[in-house]
Amino acid sequence: MATPDVQYLSSGDTALTVQFGTVIERELNSRIVALGHSIAQAAIAGVSETLPTYRSLLVNYDPLVVTRDELVAQLQPLIESPPEAGDAAPAHWQIPVCFDSDLAPDLAHVAAASGLDENEVIKAMLEVTHHVYMLGFAPGQPYMGDLPPALNIPRRENPVARVEKGSVVTATSLTIIYAVPNPTGWHVVGRTPVEIFNLAREEAILFKPGDKVRLSRIERDEFDELTAQVDDGSFDMTRLRQP
Repeated sequence: MATPDVQYLSSGDTALTVQFGTVIERELNSRIVALGHSIAQAAIAGVSETLPTYRSLLVNYDPLVVTRDELVAQLQPLIESPPEAGDAAPAHWQIPVCFDSDLAPDLAHVAAASGLDENEVIKAMLEVTHHVYMLGFAPGQPYMGDLPPALNIPRRENPVARVEKGSVVTATSLTIIYAVPNPTGWHVVGRTPVEIFNLAREEAILFKPGDKVRLSRIERDEFDELTAQVDDGSFDMTRLRQP
């Protein structure tokens, strides 16, 4: 396999950014995620952590153990020979979301801006298999894509000071599920009762980069019931994982 046109960019003296391109697209991001898996399998001496983003992989390393040039030399064959799909197969998730107006205060605006009605916006979000490009901004918070072109709308002109955890927000054809309460400049179009980040769990962070996520619509009574289960610890997280 030919080596992709990558750039190796120094990020200080203890990190290297491996940049694969300049656009946000699934194929490019999948190569980045695959490289992260390959580095973990190779157990390169001196490498402590990798962090995937939309279009690059940050590799943290100890320059007293491995130099920058030595690291690049060890990364190149991993880029040329990515792992088999089965070695880094993404998890598939089904996340319940309620779209009632008090949980989706910006749904009407998104509908008007996109030229769709509210049910068409919801339908579009439910039909997409969302690709988790990266986690960031807050612990375990996924940046996911890609929505249809009609939903490629800009962020809010005026950010709001707080949205609740579990809020499903969208802008620029992307979707985020908020891991914790936070301010946002994105449009709030729903909320899930699922905690995507919880330090009390063995796996505190639900998603990983490269995972696939489908949203399913639930009514308010089910949302309230599932919220109560999450709060008392009886919610079965395994029901979210799909074959």
